Amino acid sequence: MKLEILSFRDRFDIPLEKRPSGAAELRYRMLYGKSQLMISKQGILIFVAVIVFSVNACAGRLITPTVAEVSSENPFGQPRDADNTVNGSGLEGNGGAGSTHAGGNDGMVWTSQGNLGPQDYDPFITYDFGGLYDLDKMRIWNYNSTFMVGTRNISLIGPDEVDIYTSPDGINFKRAETLHFSLAPGTNGYKGQDIKVDYKGVRYIKFDIRTNHDGAVFDGTDRKGGTVDGRSLTGLSEVRFEGTRIDGPAKNPEPAHEADGVELNTGLVWRPGNGPHKKDITKYNLVVGIGNPAHGEILHKAALPMKSSGKTSYQLAGKLMQPGRKYWWRVDEIVSTDT
Repeated sequence: MKLEILSFRDRFDIPLEKRPSGAAELRYRMLYGKSQLMISKQGILIFVAVIVFSVNACAGRLITPTVAEVSSENPFGQPRDADNTVNGSGLEGNGGAGSTHAGGNDGMVWTSQGNLGPQDYDPFITYDFGGLYDLDKMRIWNYNSTFMVGTRNISLIGPDEVDIYTSPDGINFKRAETLHFSLAPGTNGYKGQDIKVDYKGVRYIKFDIRTNHDGAVFDGTDRKGGTVDGRSLTGLSEVRFEGTRIDGPAKNPEPAHEADGVELNTGLVWRPGNGPHKKDITKYNLVVGIGNPAHGEILHKAALPMKSSGKTSYQLAGKLMQPGRKYWWRVDEIVSTDT
């Protein structure tokens, strides 16, 4: 396994306290182009170093996405929100090989609406990786519950046939294939299912659920429901992915880390990173914000073309920032997926 310094989004993949010990190899990389900055009361910018950790699996870095969109969530009882599929609730381990999931319902799974309230006849869930990746593996913990309805386990509502769609931008999706998610055992210590894939240039992945293991068909109509307590619903316990990021962080930011004496209307300057698809970079997305870089307020966005010289600069408006407050900025490289 490899321990790397990556991006602001990546640092929440695996909490520091869950990092494995005794890793065979440690490799550190400077976090370029993703600096945090603070403006002093005198109007001076001071760049502050940010250390971000994430774990690399042997075949590709372990990726914990965020939920971009979901068709519905069960609002009853304890939360059965889509975020439960990525937040480690009920999961033993960091989501890598050998991690297991408990058999539970409330607070550790996602379920669509189906048994109470309006029914969801076309359930789906879409994940965002925060950058472009070549994916080589999905790890799925299907809906796993010890709860019984008569003699039948409620784990039967877990997805069976799932259409997989991928997208580089969250707008243009293409169908990759149809997969079968294995039925969960309905017990504790569930090891999940590893599925090998070969998806290139992916930032978003959508699971469009067509059937579940209870016989329900999800085609936008109510023509065929399930048999467990009359439920036409579905859900998941947890998901993880493995792959390689291909867009990489930009590098050589100016002002540099911990630079001082910088004016309020400073210009931001950077160069392209050294990722394997450097030649395919078409543009940069620049984001400036305040607060926590993972979920703070975004103050400004800009899309900038890739320059032949490699060096890109952007002039911030003087009124954008004020003395005495902390700000951050991020540059995302956008890679063409047509080559």
